[in-house]
Amino acid sequence: MAGDCKCGAKHGTAPTNGSSKILLATYEYRDEENKPLYRVLRYVGKSFSQERWDEKQNAFVSGEGTMRGVRRIPYRLPELLASTGPVFVVEGEKDADTAW
Repeated sequence: MAGDCKCGAKHGTAPTNGSSKILLATYEYRDEENKPLYRVLRYVGKSFSQERWDEKQNAFVSGEGTMRGVRRIPYRLPELLASTGPVFVVEGEKDADTAW
């Protein structure tokens, strides 16, 4: 992710979450009213973590048990509800974004 690349350029350091993990993607789950509920963070090495939205802090929070009691919904729910055409069911968020 950093240093010399096969393309011939030298790239900078990829964004991180403050640890040694390199963050690749963030997938935000929003409810029917397009309000954030939680998000999934994908890191190099195909590891994941989750954060839930905290209304009081007006921010995403993480930690042990952070998803306890959080309603699970389909990824891209607002787009799904607004759809008038065919719906594709795919394996993960990355594939859903590609299909979109």
